[in-house]
Amino acid sequence: MPPSAVRGRLSLSVDEAELAAVVTFHPDPDGAEWSAGAIARHLLDAGLAAGASKRAEELFKAFSRAGKEGITEWAARGVAPEATVPEYAEWAELPIPPELEPFMDDVVFSARAPELFRTRIEKERVEREVRKPAAFPFLKPKRELVVEERKREIREPVAVDTTVLRVAWAEAGDRLGAVSPAKPGKPGKTIHGKPVPIPPCDNMTVYAGEGARRDKNQFVATATGFVRIGDRWVDVVPFDRHRIALRRGEGGGACLLDFHPGSIRLPPPRAESVIEGALELGFERDHLIGEHEIERLLRTAIADAKAFSGRDISTDLDSEIRIDVAEDALRATLYLRKARGGGKPLELAAISAAIGAARLKGLQAERVKKDILDFYRGPETELADYALAEGRAPTRGGDREFTMSIALPAPARTKDVLERALSHPRLAELAPGLAERASGASFRSAFVEAGQELGSLTAATPGQAGVDVRGAVLPALPGMAPRLVAEKGIKLAKDALVAERTGLLLFESTGEGAQEELRFTLLPWREPGIEIEVDPDGMEARATLTEGEGFGAPLDAESVMKSLSAAGVKQGIDHVAISEAVAAARMEGSANGRVVARGTPPTASGSARITWLVRLATGKGVTIREDGRADFREQDRFTPVAEGQSVLEIERSTQKGVDGIDVFGARKPAPASRDEDSDWTWDDSFREDPVGDGKSRVVALKSGELRVDGKRLSISRTFTVKGDVGPASGNIRFSGLVQVSGAVLTGFQLHATGDVAVAGGVEAALVSSDGSVRVGEGIKGHRRGTLRAKKNIDISFAEQATLLAVEDVRIKSACLLCIVKTNGRVLLAGEKGALIGGRVKTRLGVEAQQLGSENGIKTEISFGQDYLVADQIEAEEQAIEKLKLAIVEADRRLKEPGLAGAALEEARRQKLSLMKMMEKRSLRAFDLRERFESHYPAEIRVRGPVFPGVILESHGRTFEVRQKRVKVAYSFDPELGRVTERQL
Repeated sequence: MPPSAVRGRLSLSVDEAELAAVVTFHPDPDGAEWSAGAIARHLLDAGLAAGASKRAEELFKAFSRAGKEGITEWAARGVAPEATVPEYAEWAELPIPPELEPFMDDVVFSARAPELFRTRIEKERVEREVRKPAAFPFLKPKRELVVEERKREIREPVAVDTTVLRVAWAEAGDRLGAVSPAKPGKPGKTIHGKPVPIPPCDNMTVYAGEGARRDKNQFVATATGFVRIGDRWVDVVPFDRHRIALRRGEGGGACLLDFHPGSIRLPPPRAESVIEGALELGFERDHLIGEHEIERLLRTAIADAKAFSGRDISTDLDSEIRIDVAEDALRATLYLRKARGGGKPLELAAISAAIGAARLKGLQAERVKKDILDFYRGPETELADYALAEGRAPTRGGDREFTMSIALPAPARTKDVLERALSHPRLAELAPGLAERASGASFRSAFVEAGQELGSLTAATPGQAGVDVRGAVLPALPGMAPRLVAEKGIKLAKDALVAERTGLLLFESTGEGAQEELRFTLLPWREPGIEIEVDPDGMEARATLTEGEGFGAPLDAESVMKSLSAAGVKQGIDHVAISEAVAAARMEGSANGRVVARGTPPTASGSARITWLVRLATGKGVTIREDGRADFREQDRFTPVAEGQSVLEIERSTQKGVDGIDVFGARKPAPASRDEDSDWTWDDSFREDPVGDGKSRVVALKSGELRVDGKRLSISRTFTVKGDVGPASGNIRFSGLVQVSGAVLTGFQLHATGDVAVAGGVEAALVSSDGSVRVGEGIKGHRRGTLRAKKNIDISFAEQATLLAVEDVRIKSACLLCIVKTNGRVLLAGEKGALIGGRVKTRLGVEAQQLGSENGIKTEISFGQDYLVADQIEAEEQAIEKLKLAIVEADRRLKEPGLAGAALEEARRQKLSLMKMMEKRSLRAFDLRERFESHYPAEIRVRGPVFPGVILESHGRTFEVRQKRVKVAYSFDPELGRVTERQL
């Protein structure tokens, strides 16, 4: 049985906070006796009432087991108060960018201390007067006072420890950290049962300062900069970086720059980095403004601390809409370009209008509309080479071939003539470049005549027609043809090549197929022509001589002698006549029908014989040329004679008949009876002149048409053309006056020794008169028409023609783009008498209403000198050049080996004749030059305006009109040596 009490010493101790009571028991036989009840009473006496009995029993059991050392146990326990837990922030990891670390200390610690506030809500009562409507409209509204309760926020500063514990970096909008909510405390209780209050806590909240915002349990940065974190606070010191953004403007054509300046402490962004960003967006460098201008924009924004958005940094360029149709009209493309900078923007309406104006066929409207809208709304700035419509190309017909119409001799023959040409002393002049071409070329050659057809292209076979983008039909293409290169002297007429002159044709073919080229070169080459014609009675031999041209051999008397011998002529050869004929042919190019041998005619007793000294017309409307071709312009309808010309020779004899001998050496028996040809008669238009030896000649006393009526002769002085000088009449050559009731048509000629009167007009034709020329309707010459008169020219107007007169040129109205040369004056007397364009040479001056035109057409006038003398000088110089060549050829002939005897004497005589002619012409040229330097009083009188573009010349001095003048006169002052102007 356990003991009911234990002996020992018992002590009780209570802590200062009275939250715990401890009892210590040391067993001691001499000590007091302690039972559970005694322990309980001791606890109660110490004020430990709560649970004393139960704890006393537990202590008694513990004490009963205590050893000598004793035991300590708690007697009573109080409850300690729980302290309030304030808010706790967990801060996010916000590293500082490396490039900003150098600025951290300066920015963070130079910033002002954080300013923190808490918000307190107060309620207040406010009285407000309210008007309430009365019960009836005629009564006054009631006024009542209403008391309202309003809340008012009061910001109170909070004192915190401003020590910065941590520095971070945040962008505006970044999350800075999260806040754990505060926990309230609990009061405690002492061992005596008294309450223990909660320990006070003055700072429970984590505050957000400037640049930061608390959003429930989150802290968010409202500014960009350095984050300062303290014990219970956070704020942001603003320190933003410079922010640049590039974007395309609406339509994609403009480069827009957005810039938010950061701290002024940061260096400005590089302009080159802005340009690099624009290049990455697809812009080109030359489409952007310069680096200097971009840098200025950025520096200004930083200095003013003002951001900008949408600043266009592209250069100004208007939009462009272009529809290109290919040269062959088979493809139409669209080009669009959006505007750039401040340029005119691209508009859909303008695109639609441009496409409509192009009038294209086969346009796929829906496809085009979609593609244009996609481009308009997309980022691309250009839409190039966009196919709007395509046509159908015509196809080509079969290839054409060139067929030669002449036979080309073997290459060996070509080699011979080519070597002869290459060795000619005038090679460089006659055929420039031939020596270089001949070294590597493969020529074939043939001698051709003027007008001869050389070859022709086969007929073209057309392909299939096509359609262009506007719906127009494109004609089918002819087949490919070899390329024909026809050099000077060869023309292409209706797919045929025709030689325009006599010469040596050189033919060369290069390339194959479509690249084939046929080259035709015509060398001036004509051998001298000698035609011997013997009269049917064998009494005269006539020679028609033609001088060789170009590479041809020169004409000489020896060749004529050989030709006479070949024709069987051996009697009555006239060597002097042969030399004169050869010299004339060399000078003039030809000598026709020269008598070079005469027989001795037989005579009968008392006989009379006639010889026609003119060629009588055949009356035919066509002449046959030497090449066998018909010439309908040169008709043979009348026989012209000139005053003083011998027409008929009559030989009468009273002697006994004598036998004659012809040019072949054959005997001609004397006639047995009198010749009836002595019965010829004539009117007073002729006279008979004796010439000796029983001969007389009938001489014309005036010029005109010789008419033969049986054996009676007469002369008509006037020749009348009823209608036009054209295909029906042919060319007119008449010794007398010519009257034309119609016009002179293009390509025809009218020559007269008397006056010429044309009732109509003159086209691109030649009218020449030894008297005056009068044209009723004027001349439209098309640069080829010519009027030539030894007296005056009277016309209504002149356009693109040549007017040559010894006396005056009188024009009723305008003279446009003409060449005028006269030893008299040029008179434009009418109110429309304008001289515009062309060149005028007049010895005695010009009188006109107007000179030049407002558009500045070049109008040249030379005056005060004898310009017909200038023409004679030019003709003499040309003749002298020909004589020089003839003398050189004569020298060459004299040096030929084997030349001796009569041939040598003939060559010497020929050279001597040429030398005398050379001397004579040189003296004449000298005299003419002296005459040309003479001055003739002349004046250019203008009744109206003179326009710039007019150039006046006299004696080598020029005067150019540079501004408009009115009513002026110009003349040459010999003393001053210049052209002067005076006012009329």
